[in-house]
Amino acid sequence: MKLSQLLRPEYLIADLKGGTKRNVISGMLERCDLSAEDVGKDMILDELLNRESEQSTGLGEGMAFPHARLSGLMKIHILLGISKKGMEFESLDGKPAHFIVMTLVDHAKPNELLKTRAAIVQLLSDAERRAAILAGENENSIWKTIESSGIEVDYEITAKDITRPVTASINPDCSAYAAARELHRNHIDSLPVMDDSKTFHGEISCFDLFSYGLPDFFNSLHVISFVKHMDPFEKYFNVEKTLPVSELLSRKNREDLIVSSDATLMEIIFEMTVKRKETLYVLTDDGKLRGILDRYSIIDKIIIAR
Repeated sequence: MKLSQLLRPEYLIADLKGGTKRNVISGMLERCDLSAEDVGKDMILDELLNRESEQSTGLGEGMAFPHARLSGLMKIHILLGISKKGMEFESLDGKPAHFIVMTLVDHAKPNELLKTRAAIVQLLSDAERRAAILAGENENSIWKTIESSGIEVDYEITAKDITRPVTASINPDCSAYAAARELHRNHIDSLPVMDDSKTFHGEISCFDLFSYGLPDFFNSLHVISFVKHMDPFEKYFNVEKTLPVSELLSRKNREDLIVSSDATLMEIIFEMTVKRKETLYVLTDDGKLRGILDRYSIIDKIIIAR
């Protein structure tokens, strides 16, 4: 199905007003025709605002995706509001949002939410289309740009639809101490390792730091009695500020950390359950890190559909 078949012309707002996030969301919802639905606007507004209070839907790059999943909705509702000046939306990159996409779907259909969002991102990722939509004088001119894009919406969920953005990383030339500080600062268990060109080299985790000073025979032990007084971090503390992150990557196979951007949801679940991989990395065709997949991503984007 084409995106232009889902996004109706009457659901376009060429010059979005509002000021506050609440006013913007409330104003957009007023444009939504819910006459055939059994769900009231007050309930929908509460759901939209509750979602924003938990975590902003401002994904960055000028895009925000306020959304709600509600039981009983008969069809999907997609509204696109354009803010030429840009508005504060608590986006991940701290920049104003120019494209506000509101989506309302049935609770049991998170795939519709995710794939519609992916189609909108594809639409706005083209610089010429993005500029044309932002410069559009009215809904008719914006609609022509959307209709001429010919973008299709495929409801099979793939890795690229549910990756989370990269919010923290470490350079391979940085020290192990710097990596430990970055893990601590972000309260996370692992970090992607990227060079200055954003090329993905692998991952460094708390496990790598914990295991650095352990002897090779440690993993084959069945009991710990005769080494229980050994200091596991003695070797680490002696080299923490000179040991480069790149030396800790040799313990892992980079290819085992990567999943294709077109990997299906079942393939991802297989990697995380049967192969017990906690984190997977999605790359672009030229080896740059596109996003991160972890078990939280599945909970967030599928089960809870955030």
